[in-house]
Parts: sequence; structure tokens; C-alpha cells
Amino acid sequence: MAMTVTLMPDGLHHAIATGEITVGAGFGEVVGLGIGQLMQLRLPFESRVYTPVGFEEQFFILAKSLDGNVSDVRLNAIPFVYDDVGVILRLDVDITADPANTYMQLEAHHSVGR
Repeated sequence: MAMTVTLMPDGLHHAIATGEITVGAGFGEVVGLGIGQLMQLRLPFESRVYTPVGFEEQFFILAKSLDGNVSDVRLNAIPFVYDDVGVILRLDVDITADPANTYMQLEAHHSVGR
């Protein structure tokens, strides 16, 4: 199963990314194996969450490799980009095998927009 991002039940700013990270050029994929491979995920957050000033500074990820093939996941130096559809999260992934089964929690901090 390819990496997918879904909102947590009744959540506006909490999502879960699960599935396999594969090598390729699409969302949830890396360009190759190794350290610091760029992976992009489209976030399903509603616009009122990522529009307020401070969204980028209050974003957290928790990642867990389910098969040992991912040793680290961290925000990219340019963590967010925007297109006509919405916000895209950019992560740097240290990956040793394709596919790599991974679980991530993605959260915009509770105080955003208050």
C-alpha cells in the first residue's frame, strides 16, 4: 500500500501517514535510497488551519519505521510549499530499502489560529 495521509477522526489539524514509502516521483515517494531523500506529502488539513500566521513554526511529526528500513524522518529545509490544491509537506527521509513501511503522526500545534 502506498503512503497515504488521512485526517484523524474529528481532527482538523492531526493526520496520520501510513503505508509504504517507495522510490519514485509521486507523493509519498523518495527519489532514491540513502540519507536525506526528499519525500513530499499533500496535507489534508482544512484551509483555516494552514492559513494563519505561525502554521509552519508550530508543526510536528512523529515517525516510526515498521520494518526497520527508515532510520530518520525530519522536516526539509523548506518544509512547506503551496500549490493550487493546498499545502505540501516536504520531509527528508533516511531510507535503506524499497519499500519501507512507515507510520507518521502529523500535527499542527493546537494554538494555531487562536
